[in-house]
Amino acid sequence: MPDRPDRLTATRLYRAGVWLCPPAFRRDYGGQMLQDYADARHDAAASGRSADRWRFHAQMFVDLARTISWQWIRSGIPVVALVSAAVPLLLAEAIAGVFSRIRFDLRTPEADADAVALFLIATTTVMLVASTITIAVWAAKPARRRQRRR
Repeated sequence: MPDRPDRLTATRLYRAGVWLCPPAFRRDYGGQMLQDYADARHDAAASGRSADRWRFHAQMFVDLARTISWQWIRSGIPVVALVSAAVPLLLAEAIAGVFSRIRFDLRTPEADADAVALFLIATTTVMLVASTITIAVWAAKPARRRQRRR
């Protein structure tokens, strides 16, 4: 009995790789990608040479990795992640710049510890608020698109 294509490890890995693509791309092209992979795998296996099979798998998985990365870049989600990280970091840097100009009286150790604690609390709060706002705006984006289409 020949091996079923869905039971082959390479086919499972390729299917998992296709699953890593953005959902919209996967819905539109995932089935065709899996069918193309199965056809090409069958052709490589028909040649009977082990080198052809290894070359085929290497080419397919390099192409899949390139497709995954390119499609995620095109989806815009990495830009949202960078902005989500950049906004709180820039705000924390601004707060650090403001606090670096403030002179602390170092004669009383309690005041210095209180100032450091205040600085850490303020920085953490600003970073959390900025991240929450950015992620909330990003998460609401698909819902707004769906409402406009109706």
